[in-house]
Order: sequence, then C-alpha cells, then structure tokens
Amino acid sequence: MEDIAITALQTAVKRTKTKRIRNLPGFFNDSLSNMLDRYVIEESERALLEEA
Repeated sequence: MEDIAITALQTAVKRTKTKRIRNLPGFFNDSLSNMLDRYVIEESERALLEEA
C-alpha cells in the first residue's frame, strides 16, 4: 500500500517536468485515487480466481 502512495507522488513530481500542473496536491490525489482503484480491482480479481 505504501508503495502505491510513493509511486503516485513520484508520478506527480515527474509530470511537473513535462506538463504545467496548477494544483500539485490535486494531481497527486487523482493519481493516488486511480492507482488505488486499480489495486482494489486487481486484488478482487485475484481473490475471485483463488476461490474458483
């Protein structure tokens, strides 16, 4: 879980080098939210496959 937050922060900082970001905390929040959504979906799919 902590790795996801660090990756989201790294993504936000790297993106500032290529794109003008007006709200860095907001961009980080969106990145983190998307990554957590992806993580939850992947874990749910993995759990469903283990049950079958």
